[in-house]
Amino acid sequence: YQAVVLSAQDYFSFGMIMPGRSFQSTAYRYGFNGKENDNEVKGSGNQIAFEARIYDPRLGRFFSTDPKKDEYPWQSTYAYHRNNFIAWIDYLGGGDPPTIENGVYFVKLKNPTAEIVYNRDLFSFTHMMSGRYDNSSTTDYTVNLQQYRAPSLLSHLRAWSPAMGGNDYVTMGQNVQDGKVTGDATDNKRGYFSQSKDGKWQGGLGNPPAGSAAGFGGGIPIIVGGKKYSSTAHDEYLEAEGYGRQNSTSVGKVIIGLNSKDNSMILVVSPDELKTGGMTLDAIRDRLAGQGYDYVFGFDGGSSSTLIQDGDKKLVTPVWYKDNTIPAGVTLTEK
Repeated sequence: YQAVVLSAQDYFSFGMIMPGRSFQSTAYRYGFNGKENDNEVKGSGNQIAFEARIYDPRLGRFFSTDPKKDEYPWQSTYAYHRNNFIAWIDYLGGGDPPTIENGVYFVKLKNPTAEIVYNRDLFSFTHMMSGRYDNSSTTDYTVNLQQYRAPSLLSHLRAWSPAMGGNDYVTMGQNVQDGKVTGDATDNKRGYFSQSKDGKWQGGLGNPPAGSAAGFGGGIPIIVGGKKYSSTAHDEYLEAEGYGRQNSTSVGKVIIGLNSKDNSMILVVSPDELKTGGMTLDAIRDRLAGQGYDYVFGFDGGSSSTLIQDGDKKLVTPVWYKDNTIPAGVTLTEK
């Protein structure tokens, strides 16, 4: 971090205007985790303003309670974060962040609402999401959805040069938003999630109900109604097409799980081509089954894996040409 600060100072000395500085001051305004220092309160670097709370780096404590404290009664309501700031990152000071294990992100969401997001512009998918969600009272996570097909050769050219026109790739799986259905229908070998207008989630095989408030299909079955799937049918496992392609630690994954008993969901996102760490699909399947998730589906992974927090924090990003072809994703919001 010091190297970054010194580099900024060097550039400023040559007359360049750097983010985090005013015209009246040469002092760098930001400190731990990129948040702004309140130097005038307790001295230089002794108080830091997160969006949700104030942090004292000398004590390693926030000065107000965790807004989500009722969900974590076993830990201090003032700690940052679980007293382990190396393993965890609390971007906003708002509570539990994604868990990262072996390079894989696990994001638990309680009673989330969903919005299907489409990219038909000249921008990449991740660029299109930039700044879309900035409400500090909610936590939003966006992932890409299904595999996609190109309607024409021109679509492939647009993937390499978006300036040639908008994204016209089609999702291989249906999506529903407020009763509007888009994408390709699938057979009962693929899975869906849908949310009713009263907020209740359900999972199943086939296409999401057309009257859903939100729904997305085309997922590879991993767990359906508590039954586990695998690359081949054996013992207690059913066979799922496409399962084997993601059953490697180094292959990117976008997995969404539902616990239909308490209406909670989980996102499991792994970057592509992890050099170390990673998890097989089998390991993720068994872990989620043990935690009570009875519907789990995998969406387009590999070099397409995407996880964006609050619209602008790109935790997992696709390769650039895949970023230009992703036609749709889903944003899950926990209030």
